Amino acid sequence: MFKSLAALPKDARLAGLWPDKVAVESREALLPGTEVAFRLVLEGNALRVTAAVQACLVVAKDRRGYVFHLEFPLESVGSAERQIVTLFIAKGRGEPYVERIEA
Repeated sequence: MFKSLAALPKDARLAGLWPDKVAVESREALLPGTEVAFRLVLEGNALRVTAAVQACLVVAKDRRGYVFHLEFPLESVGSAERQIVTLFIAKGRGEPYVERIEA
């Protein structure tokens, strides 16, 4: 069965990075279970992530509307890639970000 992938919202930016998950901030909500493909860039090296939204949390509200944190588990990437993420976090340097992949 063919599964279509959604793209990250255009305004998506990295909100949090942990060894087991990544959080992205956006003004667009995605329902839990929505499959999304994006790149997580760590020190210039892109790691392709394809994962389902685990949680969509409302974190703020202003005149323009709601701000959401979309959480994605990093289970879909290999253990070597998760170890790279863990090492990146431990170093505490660099500016990680997410890149949108057009669906």
